[in-house]
Amino acid sequence: TDRWQGWLALWLLIALLLIVFGGDIGTMFEQAKAHTPEHLEWDWEHGSISDLNRTSFEAGVALILAITAAEMFSQGNWQRTHAAENDEALRKGAWFAAALVFPLMFTMGFLGTVVAGQGAVDDPSAAFFYLIEDVHVFIIALFVILGIALVCSSADTLQNAVVASISRDLADGKMDLRMARLATLALIPGAIALSLWGVENGYSVFAIFLFADLLAAATVLPVLLSLWEKVDSRAALAGAICGILSVIAYGIYEPATSYDGIQQYVMYIIYPTMDPINGGAISPVDGGLTNLWVFVSALVGSGLVTILGSLALEDFSNSKNTLVNEEE
Repeated sequence: TDRWQGWLALWLLIALLLIVFGGDIGTMFEQAKAHTPEHLEWDWEHGSISDLNRTSFEAGVALILAITAAEMFSQGNWQRTHAAENDEALRKGAWFAAALVFPLMFTMGFLGTVVAGQGAVDDPSAAFFYLIEDVHVFIIALFVILGIALVCSSADTLQNAVVASISRDLADGKMDLRMARLATLALIPGAIALSLWGVENGYSVFAIFLFADLLAAATVLPVLLSLWEKVDSRAALAGAICGILSVIAYGIYEPATSYDGIQQYVMYIIYPTMDPINGGAISPVDGGLTNLWVFVSALVGSGLVTILGSLALEDFSNSKNTLVNEEE
């Protein structure tokens, strides 16, 4: 499936390049450089590829940190790593994937700014389809099929990861593969029901991802530092907890002005975002951008507590052993 997915993604990239270079390039660049017209009157200029401000730059860096932290816990990535034929095959696959993903993401981002320059859309996540709405229906159908195929491939990877987590982590190897697969299938209806409920009640899928990414950011350094022989598991656990507490500390330093009372200090955990105009944590549905300093707080807090706690426990253990030896 990965091989087919790779070829389909390659076809998508070629089709995108044909769309970009097959149209009026000059007009596309003008639209990409233009700001979203509807928001100029609010003194919130965005949507232009030529506009690089601190807010958008920090939001981009925050996404890099958030996604990287979350992907470190992706069972699908580690399964593919261990399934590689050898190190050389793994290295080639990684370079090929990077060479495929970078131009694809760059092109999609560029086309997003083109659509933004044409005017605000009802559903920004479907900006690409607004751009190709005038092409032949057969081309649109191919993109829909391709999108479904990619989603199915991602779901397949996720299900394999859940099976591994249930059989190896939760059941500690005591559940066989068949039962783990059945348990995974039993979870799917609940996941679908929760997602439908969230959409109907106005919850943002992006906000859910950011919440999960924040938990990963607060945990990734303690987990990776555990590979260091001097790191104590108790300090690593404390570091993961303090990663979340560091976000609250950031909220005390920079309260989320969109809320009152204690919520203004803790809402960054739910919405690790910022209002580009007024500041504070707001839902991505309302225009919240990823807050870099929330994720930096989680990473720094968890890492420092893990390292300092391990050193302190080591010193305590050495002092205790010295005292015991002296008594003997």
